[in-house]
Amino acid sequence: MKQLPGIAVSFLLLMNTAAAQTKLSTGWYRASVTRPDAAQLIFNVEVTDKNKQAVLYIRNGSERLQVDDIKQKGDSVFIDMPFFESSFKLKIQPDQSLTGLWVKGTSTKNLELPVVFTYGVKERFHVSSAAKENISGRWKVDFTGLPLLNFSKRAHLLPEHS
Repeated sequence: MKQLPGIAVSFLLLMNTAAAQTKLSTGWYRASVTRPDAAQLIFNVEVTDKNKQAVLYIRNGSERLQVDDIKQKGDSVFIDMPFFESSFKLKIQPDQSLTGLWVKGTSTKNLELPVVFTYGVKERFHVSSAAKENISGRWKVDFTGLPLLNFSKRAHLLPEHS
């Protein structure tokens, strides 16, 4: 009978450790949504703590879109986006990354695409070497005479002259 308090304390410590591992971690994530054609939509996510509530910021370049409708149940995280008529259904992984689905509402059915939020990665794209050309500045895209589908493969980029 004297072992019962020790067992109870050990159980509580184990449960507390498990709960700590399933808390949504604050910090940077690199999110990647995989489209049906296997192309990836990549953006950054910053998770902060505001008044003891998780707040998420979708980062795309200088854009910073706030998302605060975040619910967590165990190791599951549900994020309802205030834009794009979409949500994320995620599971916290042991390395604090998140895996799951991006759900986009459409007029006929929901579109569900796999998504991975890699924890601790702040940059959108890995840069392995310095740029070979400087393409900064303003550019004009001329779509004249091009079909609307697959235009990105055939568009001619022209420097804009002001």
